[in-house]
Amino acid sequence: MFGAGVLVILCVLASAAAGLTVTTGDNGVRVSGEEPLYAVKAAIANVNADPDLLPGITLTLVTNLTSDSSEATRAFQRFVEEEGIAFNIGPSFSSISQVVGVAALSLRTLTMSHTATSTALSIPIFENFFRSIPDDKMQCDALASLAGRFDWNDVSIVVGTDSFSQGLANCLLTRFDSAKVRVLNFEVFRLQQSDGLTNNTFSNLRGTGVRVVYMLAQSDEIGQFIKFASLPEYEFVGSPYVYLFPETGIAAQRSEAGVFSKVVAKGL
Repeated sequence: MFGAGVLVILCVLASAAAGLTVTTGDNGVRVSGEEPLYAVKAAIANVNADPDLLPGITLTLVTNLTSDSSEATRAFQRFVEEEGIAFNIGPSFSSISQVVGVAALSLRTLTMSHTATSTALSIPIFENFFRSIPDDKMQCDALASLAGRFDWNDVSIVVGTDSFSQGLANCLLTRFDSAKVRVLNFEVFRLQQSDGLTNNTFSNLRGTGVRVVYMLAQSDEIGQFIKFASLPEYEFVGSPYVYLFPETGIAAQRSEAGVFSKVVAKGL
């Protein structure tokens, strides 16, 4: 019965939390990660409020924040060996998930991430690792298939500087080459870049007459790019432009809700 209650929390955290590691002992929950959100407390409150879900057990919340893979692994091992935790949710980055995932196998404890997308996490050594997000290959395949579905022969790619975005962009370049889809622009967009570079980016995009833009970046970069695209001097949103984002665009939709709604409503 205790395991079933844990799964309820898993479902909530998978889509709502960022960089979380949640572990449960006999009657407690520990969270390690970058940014515990209100959804965590809400999920625990909902579980505790249901007398039939975990009868006789009250979940509590303790935070232990770290972005260091060594510290995360030590904390994970300590939670398992000293507190008998039942499961681990997180961490967010694929690099840390690989380290913790190896520990999860040796400690015989399940671990789960909602943002680790590396295909390396799919090999057998990570059989105790689970995720609630498509891996890089699946995201690449899905994004590439849209070009065929809507008969887009010419597209542009705007990519961030992180390894996830760069890897996804390289995968798409290969897919588009095989499908005879022309990539008219390949622009690198940085969160903190000069006005001159920003002007060059939009000048290059406008110069090719592109209408379909694959924006492959983290949420902050996506939000910043859409802000620039909406400025009067650029006006690169709305009809006839279409923007496509990977999973990271979900956060950008939340942070730039008004601008993003304008893009979606007028662009699609």
